[in-house]
Amino acid sequence: MKKNLLLLLTLTLTLPVSTKSAGADAVIVLETKGQPLRVRFISHGPAEYDVVFEQRVADNWEPRAQFPSGQAWNIHSDWRDSWYAEPHPAKVQKVEMLAGSRLRASAVVDVAGQRWWLADVYSLEHGMVRIDRSFGHCGPGTQSQITLETRIRLPLGTDQRMLMPGVLYNNNPGSTLVGTRISTEPGGLGLYEEHRLPVPMVHVESVTGGGPENRTTSRTYGSLVTQPSRILQGHKGGDHWWSLGLEYGQGYVDLLSVSGPVATNGKKSQIYGHRHGFDPYDDAYLDVQGPAVFEKTLYLDLGSGIKTGYGFRETLWKAFEVFQPVATPHVPFAETMTLAAEYAKSRFYQAPADPQDPQDRPVGYSRFPKNDVFQYGWCGGNLGIAYGLLEYADRTGDAAAREQAIQSVQFFIHGAQAEAEDGLFFGDYDLRAGRWIAAGFDQSAPGISSRQLGDNLEHLTSLVELGWKLRLPEADPWLAALRKSGDFLLRSPRCRGMFPRAWTPQGTALGWPVSGQAPSGTLSMAGAQCICALARLTSMTGERKYLELAVDALEAYWREFGATLAQPYWGATLDAGAEDKEAGWIMMRAALEVYSSTQDRRFLEMAKDAADWTLTWMYFHQVPLKPESGLLHEYVNTIGWTFISTQNQEIDVFGYFIAPDFYRLGVAANDTRYQQIGRVLFAAATQTISRPGAMFGPVPGIQAEHYNHSNCTYVGGQPGTWRGSQQSMGIAWTMAGALYGGSRLMDLGPWEFSYGSRPASKKALSYEILRKQITVDGDPADWEGVKENVVEGPEHLWFGQGMTPDSWHGKQDLGFRWRGTWDGDQLAFLVVVTDDHLIDPPQQPKSWLNDCIEIHLDPLHLGGPRKERIDGMDRLRGYEMHFVPATAPVIFVDDVLTPTYPMDKPQNDLFQKKWGGTMAVKRTPAGYIAEIAFCVPGMRLSPGIRMGLDMAVCDADGQSRKALQIWSGNRGEFWLNMDYHPEVTLVESYAK
Repeated sequence: MKKNLLLLLTLTLTLPVSTKSAGADAVIVLETKGQPLRVRFISHGPAEYDVVFEQRVADNWEPRAQFPSGQAWNIHSDWRDSWYAEPHPAKVQKVEMLAGSRLRASAVVDVAGQRWWLADVYSLEHGMVRIDRSFGHCGPGTQSQITLETRIRLPLGTDQRMLMPGVLYNNNPGSTLVGTRISTEPGGLGLYEEHRLPVPMVHVESVTGGGPENRTTSRTYGSLVTQPSRILQGHKGGDHWWSLGLEYGQGYVDLLSVSGPVATNGKKSQIYGHRHGFDPYDDAYLDVQGPAVFEKTLYLDLGSGIKTGYGFRETLWKAFEVFQPVATPHVPFAETMTLAAEYAKSRFYQAPADPQDPQDRPVGYSRFPKNDVFQYGWCGGNLGIAYGLLEYADRTGDAAAREQAIQSVQFFIHGAQAEAEDGLFFGDYDLRAGRWIAAGFDQSAPGISSRQLGDNLEHLTSLVELGWKLRLPEADPWLAALRKSGDFLLRSPRCRGMFPRAWTPQGTALGWPVSGQAPSGTLSMAGAQCICALARLTSMTGERKYLELAVDALEAYWREFGATLAQPYWGATLDAGAEDKEAGWIMMRAALEVYSSTQDRRFLEMAKDAADWTLTWMYFHQVPLKPESGLLHEYVNTIGWTFISTQNQEIDVFGYFIAPDFYRLGVAANDTRYQQIGRVLFAAATQTISRPGAMFGPVPGIQAEHYNHSNCTYVGGQPGTWRGSQQSMGIAWTMAGALYGGSRLMDLGPWEFSYGSRPASKKALSYEILRKQITVDGDPADWEGVKENVVEGPEHLWFGQGMTPDSWHGKQDLGFRWRGTWDGDQLAFLVVVTDDHLIDPPQQPKSWLNDCIEIHLDPLHLGGPRKERIDGMDRLRGYEMHFVPATAPVIFVDDVLTPTYPMDKPQNDLFQKKWGGTMAVKRTPAGYIAEIAFCVPGMRLSPGIRMGLDMAVCDADGQSRKALQIWSGNRGEFWLNMDYHPEVTLVESYAK
């Protein structure tokens, strides 16, 4: 017997089992050390076992689920009234141990006069019970109208939640139109094709326990995960799939895996086949012919003591381990960006000039290939396109792309307020009518969508930051317009702290009374997108009022939607009123922005919660499309694609937009899984971009927005449009997604996302560190003969986090020069800083908010992220060292323990003892001199060693940090990655 397998027999049993119950039921248990679940077979007599699934709770095992008594398997042999009938339940007759810590349970039964062999092989994997199930038809005969069914029964208590990815989120209470729902009363039934579900799982949680077997009352959950597959000998032919769902009973719920029948909204053999409508899907039975084995792999997950509403995440990450959705076919990043940029340029339209007003000339990117509307924000993305093309021009020198982008932003800034309330931008410009218009959405009256405005402000915020970096004179007027919008949001009506789903052009809440509470069903996640720009606006202007509003609004949306998911995230798209992935993504993104501005980990945890909910909309598995779908069948691999909403049940390329935020979350949370999700989300969306020889013909760069992977279509409802068609060819947001999302990925991870010349040019900066002995005493005399680096002027300024161009007042305000030497195993640096106002003692709580020298060191010249998470542990690949040049210097060298560099927890002792470090500071009339020397722990120095190194100085003139200069001129997140660190080389002497 394997050591890690506990075969517990309460009576002496021999396998295969044949025993008598001597006053007590016989019990066989499959249990593996370290696994939280086990399988228990209870014998009530010869060849009669019930199967119970138990969870370890403290020192006890508690039953959490079971097959209904006597129904380990169920085969139905008839089809009546559009549903399967004539059940033939089968109980376990035999249990035997197999190699590899597995047990097999089996039975032989008669089904309408024909013999079937039924078997399960049980094992414990990924914290779940794996069941490899076989239904074997034994004889040479045929049987029609056969249905195979698995039921796993869970006790059901109070405060229930349910989740089936893409289909059911706590019964979709936010849906305003027809969509998928299920009755939770006894008899309530929902069964859906497995390939419809991004993650093939059904999950239910509630508060249970307190009975004689479950001694404690706690929040428990049960989830069933399946390996999606077509089924042989299906009456539907080669595209007949298994189905997955649930059925409610009195005090319990059954998790179901069935061989094809579907039921939607209580309608048996009905499918959610088109937007807001149902189609028949009858006769989904099997026509069994001769000997055949029908196989299905199931995973059962059970747990307790979970955070309310978030039990699904336990199963979600286990499913992630099972499916490993970390790679998918894709177009190379550089090719994608070039294709999208060149196609976007071709969509640029400039209307003829008005002789009466030549400056009032509509300029932008048409929403569809025909020139009829410029649409900004969701779902046209004009400003996102402009941002991507400005980045493209900076990397490639494309002057036309640069000019197009600037003109299109200028047209928006100067015209989109039209006759609206000050700071409130329209989102659509009608070229035919020659005017800005309010737009309707989800059957609403025309208005200005808060989702659309939030997108525009987010893109405009990025454009201002990029404009500063590129020294565009237009950037400051863009900021002025952005501030007006921030001020509008400060005075906007809110209900329970949340913005309306839309405003009238006059700035009142659309659909709300002028005073009083919002009507039921009008509070959605749409306005949460405005939080992103508000959080960043504070760092750009230094005005905390915007951040305070961002925090207040974020917490309001969290209370309403995220805290328990009783009302899940909903209402963020324009063409549906339903639970949708964009609503979850907006919460994740807003929380990340607020976390970035505050460093309060509460908001990072909110971002992770929202990210996990959003992850249920990403495809974990491949759904092959029908061969007759042609190129889509050839090119689409659904791993990494995103589901749209519970009302629009198709896949789309919105992963372009979501990818950077998952990647960014991975960096912030030190969890590489999120970074990998970011990679696969972007990669999947590239699959259908048109390129020479592939996809949509002679228009490189064009892309459709969404595709039918299942028996559901956005329009129509005809089965001929299912499983392999596409809609909305060339809609502008697909270009915006690729360009904006891709540009943000390049800022986050330029070592793996890049194109054009800019990354290489940054690497061209280099320096030789001379071997020379230095005394650290604040006197620069012994540095004679050592080459100097001069860091002065606007090209070295870094903007963001409260630092703007007008906060730097010239070389006398901030500039520095530095030199480097080495001797033995010690590096030494002289930094001569010009600073007209040195604050001593420091006044800010974080080192980098004070006058501060930063040394960024990649000692092994690795590039890439400065720190990573391996096996749950943080590991540094490089160092961000802070030196506060006060009379009593404050030093930080190891940020794994203190990632926010709190001034009340300096690392001076660590610097001295572990690093052999020393520092001396001397005031000068123009600023100060700092000498710093240290050994890198565990590193031996010798001539020829190459490292990555960057040097920066922060300036705080009594009002927190107002300016920062960096040697490399890096415009990205230089403290997070080392790819742009210039190269330094240790030398004995300078080359002649």
